[in-house]
Amino acid sequence: MTRILSTFRVAAVFATTLPALAGAQPAAPAAPATNVRPAPGRWVAVVTNGFKGDSIHFVVGADGASLRDLVFAGYWRCADGSMSGSLEETHVGPPDAIAVQNGALASTQTRPSWWWQVAGRFTSATTAEGTYRQAAKSVTCDTRVLRWTARRVGA
Repeated sequence: MTRILSTFRVAAVFATTLPALAGAQPAAPAAPATNVRPAPGRWVAVVTNGFKGDSIHFVVGADGASLRDLVFAGYWRCADGSMSGSLEETHVGPPDAIAVQNGALASTQTRPSWWWQVAGRFTSATTAEGTYRQAAKSVTCDTRVLRWTARRVGA
């Protein structure tokens, strides 16, 4: 009975924190426009409130108007029947490019069993900041909202 109750509590916690499970898909929060045109090329972001070593990588298009190939590399918590859940390593990100308008970006993307939310702003041509979240219903995992700061690292 205790094991069933613990599993139920973990499922209830994840169901309320996973937008994909709860059926809600809120829009990505709008980032304030900065009118900065980001430099094209490869970018790396450090996650400031996640697990040690979490990072985000992406590419800004040649015209500075899109962000593509975004990948979160790090850990997220997954329900496993215990109250704390388990940590799982993941290397995944939203499948579609994200528009950059007036130096800001905001995107919510879904696929069956997956949900991503990215928002941010370019603070200069070579620096940016924002938030990231991903969740998966199929494995009941969630990064929760992560804050990131990025810099351009190459062409």
